[in-house]
Amino acid sequence: MSEAGQRIAYAKGMLQGRQVEDQERLQAVLTSVLEALEALHTEVDGVRRELEELSGYLQAVDDDLFEVEADLYGYDEAEMAELECPHCQTPLVVEAEFLDDDAAEVTCPECGYVLHRGPAYGEPVTLSTGGENGQPS
Repeated sequence: MSEAGQRIAYAKGMLQGRQVEDQERLQAVLTSVLEALEALHTEVDGVRRELEELSGYLQAVDDDLFEVEADLYGYDEAEMAELECPHCQTPLVVEAEFLDDDAAEVTCPECGYVLHRGPAYGEPVTLSTGGENGQPS
């Protein structure tokens, strides 16, 4: 059990095992709850730091995989469109040819925002890729 879990169990036991009759006991329970919240905050911060580190590793692996796919399948950077989600600024790379498909839909993997939707969906959503080599303008 984590430190936060132990502190929560302690506060719960204080409430269940004793009658909180006076101000001093109530203060002890509240102090215990605040300590548990502080421990939870510390644990969440640690998880957040680990997630940021893993996200960096994942991005590096994704970049490496793109290079392997480009070598294996013969992608040329000119054949790729680099997009950026206007909602969360996540960069995306898709085959430029894919965007011409009537049934194509490009959804941001981070936030779910639809960046591009072909005419087969009824009301198309188009994203200008603008600049050179598919760079957003």
